[in-house]
Amino acid sequence: METFRRLMGVEDSEYYQSYKHLNAKIIKPAVAEVNKVSDIVITPEIRKQGRNVTHIRFTIDTNPQFAIMNIDDGAGVRNSPIYDQLRGLNVSDRLARQWIAQHGAEYVSEKIAYTLGQGGVTNPVKYLSAAIDHDYSETPVAAPVPVSERAKRLRIIQDLSASRSPTQRDADRRLFGSTLDTADARDDFERHGWMSALNHADICEFWQDLFPNCFDEAV
Repeated sequence: METFRRLMGVEDSEYYQSYKHLNAKIIKPAVAEVNKVSDIVITPEIRKQGRNVTHIRFTIDTNPQFAIMNIDDGAGVRNSPIYDQLRGLNVSDRLARQWIAQHGAEYVSEKIAYTLGQGGVTNPVKYLSAAIDHDYSETPVAAPVPVSERAKRLRIIQDLSASRSPTQRDADRRLFGSTLDTADARDDFERHGWMSALNHADICEFWQDLFPNCFDEAV
């Protein structure tokens, strides 16, 4: 486990010395993402000494749900304008075909438009994945923030987070995460961290509580 923590870059974090936290925050989300979008299924296996987890390994099997996606669809999905849009956003060929097959071209097109309309999205593929999974729409959950102001606030939040020590950054994320009361909000924060569009208003309020004048220049 010491080697695994070092490879994950959390060997100095007291929080992640607990296997419970390591499993919940790092192992489970990563395994779920791989199993969801790739042609393999990863299963973690652990070894214990007493009550402590001392070793971990990952078995790899073929993902049966992607068998149908291995068939070349020729002049089908790959020649559609939605497929071209997804590929233009750097979505993989396999994932683009999966989304269109599972959700339909119209639904995927709506989520592409929604994603492109958001400001400050640093990873469009991840954001689009969340939009498709959770059916993001244009219905606002709070008063909208102008794109230019949102982008400034996101940059300020990135700078503030980067200025904190690793221990403080872990504590900040845990503290904010504990305030989220819906599964969608928690999932979006897990995926996008401080760049979470779903939690943008609450994230700004959180950082303003820590640094009261931090957003003055964004107005």
